[in-house]
Amino acid sequence: MKIKLIPTTLISVKKLLTFMLLISLVLGNLTTLNAQETQTEKDTVGLQEVVLQMGRLQPMQDEGKIVTQITAAEIQQIPVNSISEILDFEPGLDIRQRGAADIQADISIRGGTFDQNMILLNGINVSNPQTGHNTLNLPIDLSAVDKIEIIKGAGAKLYGFNAFSGAVNFISGKQRYPLKVHLTGGDFGYLKTSAQSQFKTGKLFQHSVTTSYAKGDGDYDNTDFKTGNVFYHGKFNLQKAKIELMAGYADKAFGANSFFTPKFPNQFEETSTQLGALKFQQQFKNLNLQANAYAYRSNDRFELFRDNAPDWYAQHNYHQTDVLAGQVKANYYHAYGKTSLYTEIRQESIKSNVLGEATKDTISDRNWLYTPTKDGFFTKKYKRNIGDISLGHQLRFKDFVLNATLKTLFFENSAKLYPGADLAYSFNRSQELVFSVNSSMRLPTFTDLFYEGPTQKSNPNLKAEEAVTYDLSYQFKNPTIGFYTSVFYRDATNLIDWALAEDEEIYRSKNIASLSSYGLEVSARVNLTKWSSGVLQDLRIGYSFLENRQPNNNTVSSYINDYLKHKVNANLMLAPISGFTMSLGGVFQKRNGKFERYINTVSQGLQAYKSFVNLKANASYRVDKFTIFANLYNILDTEVYDYGNIPLPGRWLKIGVEYSI
Repeated sequence: MKIKLIPTTLISVKKLLTFMLLISLVLGNLTTLNAQETQTEKDTVGLQEVVLQMGRLQPMQDEGKIVTQITAAEIQQIPVNSISEILDFEPGLDIRQRGAADIQADISIRGGTFDQNMILLNGINVSNPQTGHNTLNLPIDLSAVDKIEIIKGAGAKLYGFNAFSGAVNFISGKQRYPLKVHLTGGDFGYLKTSAQSQFKTGKLFQHSVTTSYAKGDGDYDNTDFKTGNVFYHGKFNLQKAKIELMAGYADKAFGANSFFTPKFPNQFEETSTQLGALKFQQQFKNLNLQANAYAYRSNDRFELFRDNAPDWYAQHNYHQTDVLAGQVKANYYHAYGKTSLYTEIRQESIKSNVLGEATKDTISDRNWLYTPTKDGFFTKKYKRNIGDISLGHQLRFKDFVLNATLKTLFFENSAKLYPGADLAYSFNRSQELVFSVNSSMRLPTFTDLFYEGPTQKSNPNLKAEEAVTYDLSYQFKNPTIGFYTSVFYRDATNLIDWALAEDEEIYRSKNIASLSSYGLEVSARVNLTKWSSGVLQDLRIGYSFLENRQPNNNTVSSYINDYLKHKVNANLMLAPISGFTMSLGGVFQKRNGKFERYINTVSQGLQAYKSFVNLKANASYRVDKFTIFANLYNILDTEVYDYGNIPLPGRWLKIGVEYSI
């Protein structure tokens, strides 16, 4: 595969700069009015039983990027029960679920597809090269997540070559609870249990172990599920060095009613994830050295017919995907700034009976842990090696910070350069403006290259996706108000999509010539305690807009033309009495695109997505070491579709108790 870097398309940023500067002048007056508050360097504000991170949109000091941060305290304040639900409250993110309870959720950042994002666990890339549908099969429960970091826009120079439209990093391991036990029950036969223990052995070793199990009957036929995971995170802290060890396992089994084609609704899928990682960090005089080594394995069994298969159906699909990688990053600090060198060697491979190139011999599943492919066999395989070397420099001058990086990607005996730069200007401690221009790329997944089914046909000659993204972001923060806005433009070529031509009945994976995307994001958060005597605690609102422009629109797109055009999210938190908190939140979505509507496996033609409002609420009361809580999803019992023909649950009540020491 030869990778061709797309030409840079210039856009005018004069109007965008004017818009941002006007906002900065208005909010600058608020800075003056709150001068005494903004002099403090604290980002947290204690409010009775909760902690608010007013400065959660913080610049990544080492890289000059504005990073959205969601803390564990914030997760508890929002009416959510899963990782996908907490991400859905963030503007610019489109979380498309098939089923509930994180059974299968796809992340789209700024209109990118679910394959164009990088997902990390404590900085370790756990993106799945088989398909992005499996990337959120993380071996960690939401209760173990201490912080979520979100990079919107091309993040290749920060995290790696596949951070095409953004990256999400889940962080765990903070010592918070020696023991925490959680039990939840609810409608549709829902039951979830989880336990977490954090402890030390000696003065240098810290350990965190989390396990969870959940099951449900689903809200309609063939939507039942069972999930389980266990995760260990250990830390060994020396005076100038730190070693981290991670190990995790997860399994999901679920009825997949119409997940991949409504022609055959009785589908079933089971996946498992195994992860092992070792991280090392050493601080020398002017040199910080980081090294990571990790192994990731995903096993996937897909059944087009869960039972009563027709005679023409030969076998289920079995896949085992492996990733082996090593990374080294060095930061050298000197009189002229900071110089960084990043290297990565990554091997991605798959064994399958569907994806890959034919093997001479049949290969069996030899995992010593349980996997859903134990009773299957592999007759195909594929492997690719990827090398990545990045050289960057950071220069600080007064209130300006310039970060420039040149990334070289080695793949299939070729090398390509991907440059990027960010320029940040700090008006004061409360305000910052960042302008970025970054190039990015994404390799086709194994599904893009090799999958063939009754309604899909792949293309093994797909080219890599490439893009140049322009981004202008502004943030304002003090202990009372937080505000963030960003405008962006992405010029992409060779984008990969599964498309249906007007005269065909089969979706084919293909490279689209080009696609231009532009959008706007705005979010605000207000600490209401100054005006409400503590009853009204926190208000957050957000809005995002996206537009994709494609020269040829004579096809039905599976993903690229099917994007979230308008999104509004809001959440209000109250604390009427000590120990008791309530949250009411919701999301409005207006999705662009059409889908082929099916009723009883019969096509009804194309139908546009309908707009909807999904309201959620929760309440919790803490007494000593116990917390009793209730969560109500889809209060209005609205008809909600993230994907056509796959309705999400209606009104859903969950009640639980948590014990922590």
